[in-house]
Amino acid sequence: MDGRSLDLLPLQYLSEMESHGFTNVAEHVYRIPLNTAQPMTQKSVLESWADGFEAYSMDLLVKHLRKRHLEVFLICAAARQALRKGVEGWLEIRITSGRKPTAPL
Repeated sequence: MDGRSLDLLPLQYLSEMESHGFTNVAEHVYRIPLNTAQPMTQKSVLESWADGFEAYSMDLLVKHLRKRHLEVFLICAAARQALRKGVEGWLEIRITSGRKPTAPL
């Protein structure tokens, strides 16, 4: 483990940034359907995300949650199979940004 905590949820990023002094904090939420009947822009975002899906899963599940590699491969294979069948669902991307607090003089 690298010492980072998984306790901070994406839903808390906005309030955490504000509590640490960031200004002009804004949050944008994008919801992309997990099916193939979508505009080209959303399809390319989804394909890019899917390309790295297994790597993201390995990092999170093996390093931080101590799952075995084989178990993660099987979970990813089941997820890919569900996506091919046309699973109903959404990929939610949250982007939180803000202006860094100014240093005291």
